[in-house]
Amino acid sequence: MTFEFLAILIAGIAGAGIGLMLRKLTARRAPKWLVPALAGVGMLTASIWSEYSWFPRLQAGIPPGVVLAQTGKGTSPLRPWTYAAPLVTEAWLVDTRKAMRNPGAPDLVLAPVWRFARWQKDREILVMFDCANARRVDLTEGVTFSDTGVLAGGTWVPLAADDPVLAAACHGG
Repeated sequence: MTFEFLAILIAGIAGAGIGLMLRKLTARRAPKWLVPALAGVGMLTASIWSEYSWFPRLQAGIPPGVVLAQTGKGTSPLRPWTYAAPLVTEAWLVDTRKAMRNPGAPDLVLAPVWRFARWQKDREILVMFDCANARRVDLTEGVTFSDTGVLAGGTWVPLAADDPVLAAACHGG
C-alpha cells in the first residue's frame, strides 16, 4: 500500500511537471490552473491503473496447481468508471496441490482455500468439501471428523451444485 501511495504521489508530481513545462514552452500563456489539473489527472490515472491491475498481477503469481475458482466484481459511486468496467474486488483460489481425500469417505475433500480482496488482508481457510452432497464446512478450532467423515463441532453449509469453489476442490478446476 505504501508503494502504491508513493507511485500515485510521483504520478502527481510528474503531471505537475508536465504542466510547468507546458507553461514554460508557451511563455506562460498556458493557464496557471493547468499545473494542478495535470497533477490531479496524473494521480487519478495512476490510481485507476493500480485498481485495475492488482488482479492481473495476482493472477501472474498463481503457482501451478492452484486454481482460480471464483472472482467477485464490484461498482462504486465513488469510482463512477466502475459502472462501465466493473472492478475485480476479490478472488477465491483453491490449492489442489494440498487437497486430500479421505480414504474412508472418498466424497470428502480437504483443501486450503485462499481469499484475496483488494485492500484487505489475505485469508487462508482450511475447508472440508462434501462433493456428493454439495456442501462445505470451514475447519476452525473444535471441528473434528471421524474416519468415516462424520462431522463434530461444526455446521455444514449447503452450496449450489455448480459452485465454482466446490468444483475446483472436487474436480481440480
